[in-house]
Amino acid sequence: RHPFIVQPVCQSRKRREMVFPFLRGGDLVPLDTDRLNPKLNPDQSFLPRFARQLVLAVAHLHRKGYLHLDLKPENLVIAGPDRHFHQRAREAAELKAYSAILIDFGLAKQAKSLRDASC
Repeated sequence: RHPFIVQPVCQSRKRREMVFPFLRGGDLVPLDTDRLNPKLNPDQSFLPRFARQLVLAVAHLHRKGYLHLDLKPENLVIAGPDRHFHQRAREAAELKAYSAILIDFGLAKQAKSLRDASC
């Protein structure tokens, strides 16, 4: 559990299913482009905040002994109260309502398993 890592709302090990929450803030990088979402606030004051959140999420994974192995902008989504993050944040409190959340752990592995491998 970490505030900047997606958490399933329910899961079934028997059927290998997980349900994740809908993150209202939207995509940091839409899947159909290779660029930051153009609707994000134009002053880009979110970048230092989201970079810090990504580093904290990855550091947490590493402390727990896991590697994500697929870090890229497409695997960060925005959590927040709505999809209006693109509006210029007038106050720091408005920006604090949004967080970058790390998703897509399909390639994740335990660091120990990679140390034992011949790569």
